[in-house]
Amino acid sequence: MSSQSSASNRMVIELDTHIEAVDERNACGKTRFLRAPHTRQLQRQGTRWVDMDMIIAPVPQLRLVPGAMLPNTRYRIVGWIGEGAMGVVYEAEHVDIERRVAIKILRSDVASKEAGRALRDEARATTRIGSPYILDVYDFGELADARVWVAMQLLHGKSLADELEHGAMEVGRTIGILRQVCKGLGAAHAIGIVHRDVKPDNIVLVESDGRSEHVKLVDFGIATMMADAAEDGCGVTGTPHYMAPEQVSGRAFDGRLDTYAFGCMAYEMLVGQPPFQADTVVEVLKKQLDESPALPSSVREDLDIPSELDDVVMRCLAKNPDDRFSDMAEVEAALCEAQIAAHLTTPWDDLPLPDVDAARRTKIASRMPQLLLDGRIRTRRRWVIPVVGTLALGLSLLMGIAWRQAADARDDSPVEDLVSQARAAAAKAFYVYPPFEDPSHGTAYSKLRELERLEHARPNDVDAAAQRLRREFGDTLIRLGDEYWDKQGGQPFAIDYYAQALLFLPDDEHARERALVTQGQLTKLGKQAETLGFSHSDLVATQPLVTLAQPDPVQRERGLREVVEAARGRSSVVAHSGRPSSPSNTQAMTQNEASVSQVEANVKPKRAIVRPDAVELARAGLSAFRQGRHVEAERLWHQALEADPNNASTLGGLSDLHFHRGAYPQALAFARRAVESSPDEPNHRIRLGDAYFKLFRYGAAREQYEIAKRLRHPESDERLAKVLKKLGS
Repeated sequence: MSSQSSASNRMVIELDTHIEAVDERNACGKTRFLRAPHTRQLQRQGTRWVDMDMIIAPVPQLRLVPGAMLPNTRYRIVGWIGEGAMGVVYEAEHVDIERRVAIKILRSDVASKEAGRALRDEARATTRIGSPYILDVYDFGELADARVWVAMQLLHGKSLADELEHGAMEVGRTIGILRQVCKGLGAAHAIGIVHRDVKPDNIVLVESDGRSEHVKLVDFGIATMMADAAEDGCGVTGTPHYMAPEQVSGRAFDGRLDTYAFGCMAYEMLVGQPPFQADTVVEVLKKQLDESPALPSSVREDLDIPSELDDVVMRCLAKNPDDRFSDMAEVEAALCEAQIAAHLTTPWDDLPLPDVDAARRTKIASRMPQLLLDGRIRTRRRWVIPVVGTLALGLSLLMGIAWRQAADARDDSPVEDLVSQARAAAAKAFYVYPPFEDPSHGTAYSKLRELERLEHARPNDVDAAAQRLRREFGDTLIRLGDEYWDKQGGQPFAIDYYAQALLFLPDDEHARERALVTQGQLTKLGKQAETLGFSHSDLVATQPLVTLAQPDPVQRERGLREVVEAARGRSSVVAHSGRPSSPSNTQAMTQNEASVSQVEANVKPKRAIVRPDAVELARAGLSAFRQGRHVEAERLWHQALEADPNNASTLGGLSDLHFHRGAYPQALAFARRAVESSPDEPNHRIRLGDAYFKLFRYGAAREQYEIAKRLRHPESDERLAKVLKKLGS
């Protein structure tokens, strides 16, 4: 046995001793168990492993009952949800904005300054991921007894673990769920976050937009934060049945650790149990280190598991991380290829394709099943040869040839031609803007519009193809926007990507929130994009968008640095508005201030003729906002601004809307305009102060709160006390 294996074995033996000791104490009635079957959490402490699910969970020092306020917060407890080894979870409601949340209060034995700092860092990082497949984190804080809490999205659904209690899952259903998990983990890995505890318990299946089994990954970093806050500083955690070998032995790891756990979970979904089973945790961990599991198809020969899917799962389970897939996009692409080879369909075949190289992506796209608007599946390049027992072999062959010719004719149809041309343009990042050296070059958008105007014998085919392209291109542009949004110097380009995305997905709320374009600006951009009516200067200014959309992340990062460096001292162009922004002073500003400056460059008022209906539109927007119809409220308020760009109540409403969404730079920009329009209105001062506070500019917040106090706002004293505490005054 190697020295490394010996070290691992010693740890396992100590773990076994520890577990036996805990079991013995439990027999005396001194220890309370909180674990579920085969989901025990382990934490490595030095050369020992501690079974976190066997640690005595102390009775919470603060018992909260329905109607009670979580101390020093705006959250009112609605009810108890559950309790586990890490803490207790409550359903709560924010008393101001009436949003229901789940609040997890961590155990007092892990409450410390280190844990609090780790929690804040992880919460900020999780909010940056911005994936629809990851649980949203809204808020966090610390109670008076030093226990930390976090407010999260309240989910109504079942965990994947609950579903697996019924046994193995159908293969098509499995692939649909796994592809969503790939997207969530891939988004996290892209910004350097590794989950470290991927398992069925941490996958929640919810209903979204009328569709079931939408994936939400939960508990990002909660177990990790507990480990990172341990006094010995060693942060290795996991659940034995899903732990990668490098996790068991305490070696360095990266996102491929999650790939291994993903493989364990996929294995369980296909056969009904994880790849390694044993009577003790010790034996499970030994198998994770040293054994290879049997093929899923050989374990459950009765389930007709495709061999192509065997290959994907087994590569995820490679003991050496270098032998696994390089990233989750590669895993998802392999799942798509296995699905195609096995002639399968899934309920989620309309998901955006994985971000792999253009040639591979195009090949996958040409062969993947198509999910039609009515929910039915139509597959491409799949020919059915009717065989009737009484027909002669020659007739069958003739019919097969006829079907092939018909399929080839369809593939050569204008629909397929335009789809191919649109994807070819997108592969070169010509989504909306053509290259400046060839302004008549077709773009993904111009070809899409050609497709939608096409008079075709099969209009359903046209509609389905166009809808698929809109989702595919729009999602890619939103992903690019999300990638650059938080990067130094990247936000102007992110805003452009969001604006382009709105041409493909005009109802996407996330893109509309960040693009900050009016409907008039978007209509103008759409007309220019459809007719390729851009000026030479427009196209020169937008070429960085092509550079920054390259598939290689290293090239993108290098391109961003080059573009920002080249733009220093010059005005940056916001292409979708057609107006230059203020000169860049990024070096002299904090990142938040740079973000606010860019936002203000896009929300500054334009000349307009004030119409009498501006007041009515503002009132209608306020009514919609109060009733929770936020998209409608935003549309009405922007219409009001076009009628009267200095309407203070409209500006204040838009500030509240963006504040509610957590878009604090936008909230600040609109609040500033509201104050400029109506400087003696105390509510605007409070709005502006709150936005400054959220952006950690406590001195500026204090100034606005003091003005609000002079204007006799009833909540100014409370706000001042809060900001003075932050300032140490």
